[in-house]
Amino acid sequence: AMEDLFHRHEVDIVFSGHVHNYERMHPVYRRRPTPGAVTYINVGDGGNREGPALGEYPRPKWSAFRLDAERDPMRIFGHGKVVVHNSTHLHFTWHRLWDSARDVGDEVWLVRNDGRDGRPARGVSVSVVRTALQNASTAA
Repeated sequence: AMEDLFHRHEVDIVFSGHVHNYERMHPVYRRRPTPGAVTYINVGDGGNREGPALGEYPRPKWSAFRLDAERDPMRIFGHGKVVVHNSTHLHFTWHRLWDSARDVGDEVWLVRNDGRDGRPARGVSVSVVRTALQNASTAA
């Protein structure tokens, strides 16, 4: 229900929580990677008494980055930092909780599409700067 509303109104990014983990999606609409669709970032890993989410669903094809709680449950807690540079550029970093503030687990630039280069004139392009534990976390 919300996904259709977001798509119709050309929402670029949705930050959410609840699942006690961190995950960044490719632009997705109706369970399919879709250029120009919403990019979802789940930052639900601030900590809780139950611990990190374990036994997650299999990683979907539209997932760009997810830490594997089963392999490294102590590294799941963290926080995100958003810096809006102007009307088209947003810089996002995700920091693992027990590392220093300089240790970034995921870092991306989200840039509003303008219809050039064959991209739709909606949504954002995601440029990955760096991702920690890339090999372990991206295994399907």
